[in-house]
Amino acid sequence: MSRGVSLEFIAAVNAQETDEAFIVLVTIDHPDLPEPIYLNSSGANIDSRVSLGLGPWLACPFQVTLSDDSDDRPPQAKLVIDNVDRGLVAAIREAAAGGVAPVVTLEVVKASAPDLVEMVLTDFEMREITYNSLTIETTLTLESLFNEPACGYSFTPTHFPGLF
Repeated sequence: MSRGVSLEFIAAVNAQETDEAFIVLVTIDHPDLPEPIYLNSSGANIDSRVSLGLGPWLACPFQVTLSDDSDDRPPQAKLVIDNVDRGLVAAIREAAAGGVAPVVTLEVVKASAPDLVEMVLTDFEMREITYNSLTIETTLTLESLFNEPACGYSFTPTHFPGLF
């Protein structure tokens, strides 16, 4: 599956040296939260995306580890967030307690143009959430297509006469 990224992004990613910095943005959303949790990896709060109706984005150290592509299991990622704010744990705990998993969106932007999203990974669900005084760890999974029915019909002579 191809992703539509700019030529400047591709050039900066493939360059040996570049002046461009990339920022990963994490949005944690849940119906029980009064507003989504917005985090960024830049080391400074980002307010420029507020004009788009998003943010402000709290500077918070975190690590995202994407899994390798595998045909026998759905894609997943691991998100480890430094526990820098008591409100962060309380909000995630409250959202996870509702029985519906919080939804996570990951975006990559250039530091020079934070309003232009270069890459987006959406619809991850937070599963297996653990936290302590230092970190919040969770596994991000996509809805499993392996559990979905292959078709809505039974193979009967009425629906599939060519099989019989």
